[in-house]
Amino acid sequence: MKIVFRIIFFIILFSMLSISFAFRESNIRYFIDPKTEKLLQNLADAIEYNIGYHRRCDVPYMYKLSATGKILSSNEKEFSKIINMSSKDDLEKLFEAVIKIQCAIEHKAEFYKKTRNWRNYTFCKNYLLPATVEFNDLIKKALIGKDLSIVEREIQLRLNAKNWVKWYYRYSEEPIDIFP
Repeated sequence: MKIVFRIIFFIILFSMLSISFAFRESNIRYFIDPKTEKLLQNLADAIEYNIGYHRRCDVPYMYKLSATGKILSSNEKEFSKIINMSSKDDLEKLFEAVIKIQCAIEHKAEFYKKTRNWRNYTFCKNYLLPATVEFNDLIKKALIGKDLSIVEREIQLRLNAKNWVKWYYRYSEEPIDIFP
């Protein structure tokens, strides 16, 4: 009888762990909706970038695929073509998503600095953030060429993104008081 209970216990425990890992992989959906993610992926592919998600730090990030770090003129033309074919609303959602990604990395780096977790602070600050900031600047330059009013809205978008990031990480970063 004890063996049956142990087997049932381990089956339930294993199924709960499997479910939690399945949900952890899809956290990028909180940052970017599927339509915007597709546009972001197309733009990133055009200039040899890609989007990733880091589980330990719980942040999405952008990274370069090319070793040289330079954008070829043919890639730049494809990037401009995708920007010109997209609607103004889609581009604003894209810019908001990239700002949200950048704010999330900055927020986590600041949290790790505050908690003196130097390994994760250095990883976020030196490895995840630079390529994301560079990609954000490329998107911003391309959008300014298409619509100058994005500069005025950037301040509000950045403020909204910072507030959203604080809301998103509110429970994972606060201390847990288990003793009354």
